[in-house]
Amino acid sequence: AVANHLGVGWDMIKDIQARYLQHCFDKPKLCNLKRIAIDEIYLGGCSGYLTIVMDLDSGAVVEVAQGKDAQ
Repeated sequence: AVANHLGVGWDMIKDIQARYLQHCFDKPKLCNLKRIAIDEIYLGGCSGYLTIVMDLDSGAVVEVAQGKDAQ
C-alpha cells in the first residue's frame, strides 16, 4: 500500500525501513541481552539479503546488517 501510494517499488520501501532501523538502533545495549532471534530478509536482485538480530525479551532490534554472512 505504501509503495503504491508513493509510486515506488516495494524494494525501495524495504531499503528505507532497513536504513531507518539501522540509524535508530546503531548502538544497541547488550548488557541485558539473554535471548535473540535472527531473521534474514531477501530484498531481491542486487540488494541481496538483510540480517536482523532481535532481543526476544524486549522485542528491540539489536542489529541490522547487509548480507547473511556469519560475522
